[in-house]
Amino acid sequence: MSRHVLDENIRQSQVQQIRRQIASVAQVGVDWGRKGWDDLEQIIPHLHSTEATFHTQDSDYFNWRWCHRNYCLVYYDVPYNELAD
Repeated sequence: MSRHVLDENIRQSQVQQIRRQIASVAQVGVDWGRKGWDDLEQIIPHLHSTEATFHTQDSDYFNWRWCHRNYCLVYYDVPYNELAD
C-alpha cells in the first residue's frame, strides 16, 4: 500500500479534508518525522527509504534534482485553501 506524506506547512483544514479522502496519510511533524525538519537535510533523505508520495506546496521542491526512484514528490501550485480539491 502506498503511503502519502503531507508537508508540515499544509493547512490543517486541508489536511483534515485530505484524510477523509485518502486512508494512509501522515503529516511531517505530526505523524511522520519531526516538526521543523529541514527540507534537504532531513525530509529528502528520510523519503529515500519510504517509497512514499510526498505532497507539498513549497516551491523549493519544484526542482528536478529531488527526483528519486524510491519516492514520489508532488508539488501543488494552487491556492492554499484549494489543495484538497
